[in-house]
Parts: sequence; structure tokens; C-alpha cells
Amino acid sequence: EITCNYPYRRNESFKAGKATCPADNVDRFRLMTWSLPTCSLDCPEVNPIPAAYTRVDGSWVCAPGYSGTVKVDCAMQTSCSTR
Repeated sequence: EITCNYPYRRNESFKAGKATCPADNVDRFRLMTWSLPTCSLDCPEVNPIPAAYTRVDGSWVCAPGYSGTVKVDCAMQTSCSTR
């Protein structure tokens, strides 16, 4: 099984990656058959939640009294951590 490296995690709705060699293979140059997992960046939850925002059914929205469009962004830092 091929897994995702931290800070990525496998998307549970997709199959894990897999690499295999045919059982009867005697050709040392034959490549293995493989598929990669579907990975996504594992971003930490914001805590504490800023006053202008709230979560509704797992999505970020503007809190009552605030307006606009919420844009969620998660990026890989040079230290291999997320923000």
C-alpha cells in the first residue's frame, strides 16, 4: 500500500495507492504496476474561531452581523507545516 506523507492525508473516498509485481515475473527490468493514492493537505482547524466567522454544517460562513464571502486557504510552508 502506498500512503500519503505528512502533512498530507489520503482522501477516504478514494482507494489507497498500491504497488505490485506479477507473481510469475522473472524479468528484472519489468516495472511494477502501481497507482498513487489521492492525497489532500491536512490543515489544522482554526482555534479560537475569529469573531467574524462561524461554521455551519462543516463550512465556514460569515457570523451574524458580518457580510462577505469566506475564502478558506491552506498552504504548505517551507518547514513542511501547514497554516
